Amino acid sequence: MVVLGLTAVLLTVAIFIGIKEAKAEANSAPLLSVQIPSESGEEWVNCWKSEKGEYYVFLPSYADLSKTKIHVKKHGTVYVENQQIKDGMTCENFRLNDPYTLRWGEEQTSITFMQSANIPAMYIDTRSGNMDYIHEDKENEEPGALRLYTSNGAANYHGELEKIHGRGNSTWMYGTKKPYNLELAVEADLLEMGSAKKWILLANESDPTHLRNKFIYDFAEKIGLPYSPESDWVDLYLNGEYAGLYLLSERNEVHPQRVNLSQMGSFLVSTDASGKMEERGKAFIRTKHLIPNIVLRIRYSAVPEINMKQIWQSAENAILAEDGIDPITGKNWLDLIDLDSWAKKYLVEEIATNIDGGVVSQFFYYDGKDETGRIYAGPVWDYDETAGFTWPWYMNPTPANVFCANRENAVWFHALYQKKEFYGQVVKRYTEYQPILADMLERNFLEYEAKVASSAKMNEVRWGAMNAQKASHTLQTYMTERMNFLSSIWTQNEPYCMVNVRIGASGEPTMKYAVRLGECLPDLPEMESTEDMTVLGWYTSGTDEPFDVTESIYEDADIYLKISYNEQENDSQD
Repeated sequence: MVVLGLTAVLLTVAIFIGIKEAKAEANSAPLLSVQIPSESGEEWVNCWKSEKGEYYVFLPSYADLSKTKIHVKKHGTVYVENQQIKDGMTCENFRLNDPYTLRWGEEQTSITFMQSANIPAMYIDTRSGNMDYIHEDKENEEPGALRLYTSNGAANYHGELEKIHGRGNSTWMYGTKKPYNLELAVEADLLEMGSAKKWILLANESDPTHLRNKFIYDFAEKIGLPYSPESDWVDLYLNGEYAGLYLLSERNEVHPQRVNLSQMGSFLVSTDASGKMEERGKAFIRTKHLIPNIVLRIRYSAVPEINMKQIWQSAENAILAEDGIDPITGKNWLDLIDLDSWAKKYLVEEIATNIDGGVVSQFFYYDGKDETGRIYAGPVWDYDETAGFTWPWYMNPTPANVFCANRENAVWFHALYQKKEFYGQVVKRYTEYQPILADMLERNFLEYEAKVASSAKMNEVRWGAMNAQKASHTLQTYMTERMNFLSSIWTQNEPYCMVNVRIGASGEPTMKYAVRLGECLPDLPEMESTEDMTVLGWYTSGTDEPFDVTESIYEDADIYLKISYNEQENDSQD
């Protein structure tokens, strides 16, 4: 628990009082609330009303029903079953997960008490007492107060929150359960993950298991990929309202407790979309051979920009050169990048079946105190939409027999995979890590699943999510199939044909399938003709000959879905 100076304490108290007043006014509508004591204070949580009009009380792990008090919020006489709710009575007579009849006046519905287990609880109160302003725009921010309890109710952090605001791209724009960036007023060691001010709350809305990010982060740490972020789940309460199950994570930033780089001659970058960087005014550099819309976002730099460009361009030139030598500087790729970290990072992307592997959200760093002068790959980031995830354009779960980081649009990894030293290191490391991955799937995966089970059920009710237990079983099965496929390639040397699949003749490879000799492609993406375009079917790139996707495969192929755009007078085809 962080001890603040007197001035900070007084400021925190003043802010907290103001927040409580605003919160009391903003939350006057809920029918009932509960008062939850712990060894270091008490928290108030409002009951939540679903779209169907049903009420739920979502309790944190540490709540003791015999000490948790229920309060009526200005609605007169309220009955649960035939018992009148007296203000301040405890919840000890209520059974968890059983719906009770709830009545007040002429209204009647149900109320269900649910409780988490094994998960810490985080409470955030914003200055306004609601999240309206923050949810209007990702860049909007507010100060507040933050309190974090362990699963048994011990205080882990109580103090001022300098700001909370949105984060993410598609997860922010299209998700209803929002992810957030947090910045504390002072550095704090949250849940024994190291002291820092900046933290991230991942919503994992597209991952009903809530396990993908945590599993991959922990795997990366186990195989020694430097600076892999630590994380842990929390039940989040925003202004007294249950907000769902979140993953509290370290931020990939240069910091003594995070990516610990020298303050001289170092940099940390990540691949990102150029349009997004330009729109948000973020600093970035371009290299000559990345796909046109991808740039290197500068997360931290103690290197002149021109020097950073030279370092990266030399490395890229060498990676892409057939002989592995940059024709400008004469340096070999093995002298410009760290082979082991790049091989480990590639493995993580392939094991996770990360469709963005080698393209976006890829972090790299250069340490000024490292005498080798090499670029390192890592840390890992962003795996909620991996491992069998169903992409909207694809219609089906990503097959287990595909390559993700070894595709043309993953320019660097694709070129490295062709080099015997890199391929040899990938196979060597995968052989070493098979037992680690198998153990994690057999033991850690089940531990994770059991840990989040109760919280995931509350999250399902709150957000209408898929069944977490069913989704977890599907994920575990998929990861086992993925391991079997990669092992057949890298340790059993089975022969496969590689089939690049594109949407449109000039499109980037949508997927790279590995198909056993004599077998057929799995179900390919389906697109229907519209008023604006006609889907003509699958064709072979280069020859434009029709391709029968139901035929057995005996050689490498490059195919594309041919589309005719009807609005063009010349009926040009892509």
